[in-house]
Amino acid sequence: MAVIIFRVRQAETVRRSGASFDPDMAAERQKAMRDLFDELGIRQIKSCRSLDDRVVRILEGAPEQAMMLQQVLSSTGAYDSLEAEILEDVDDVLARSDQVQRLAKSFRPPNQDEIDRMLLEE
Repeated sequence: MAVIIFRVRQAETVRRSGASFDPDMAAERQKAMRDLFDELGIRQIKSCRSLDDRVVRILEGAPEQAMMLQQVLSSTGAYDSLEAEILEDVDDVLARSDQVQRLAKSFRPPNQDEIDRMLLEE
């Protein structure tokens, strides 16, 4: 499972309504988010608020679950911005090293012309 750092900024209308600091509304939103995470198979590790007025959630799940979460939240229109950063365990990255090296040797980037390729081969 990957660690997902998910940042959202609520829409201006939500921020101006004062909903961000209303304990009853916050509890309702928290429950809705927990239910969504459960349905998607995502585990929340921590929920925080940043100085740039965003809610930052540290989650654990698969990258495709983060994409689905972004799609669901984006469709609500309640957020001005949504960002997800996927962090993968170093052991998982290293487990693919043979395949990555094989692919890197055979891949020819589109910005490499024939002269560049000849110079690399020398």
